[in-house]
Amino acid sequence: MTVTKHVKVVFDGQAYWLLWNWGTYRTPVTLPAAFSYASGPFESEADAEKAVTEKLIAEGWKLVPFRQKA
Repeated sequence: MTVTKHVKVVFDGQAYWLLWNWGTYRTPVTLPAAFSYASGPFESEADAEKAVTEKLIAEGWKLVPFRQKA
């Protein structure tokens, strides 16, 4: 079974947060509606992205960058 691990950068109007989610391809999860763990707050998008280190990427985590709504 393949496990997906995504961490998404989100902004709540005051600070940036990382939403951590892991699951399987058989049970897809939509972020940020469902997440398993949140970390933060971070003052900037860059600070949040720096928290996702090369070690975490090597462990299979995929960073989903912040995208502001148009």
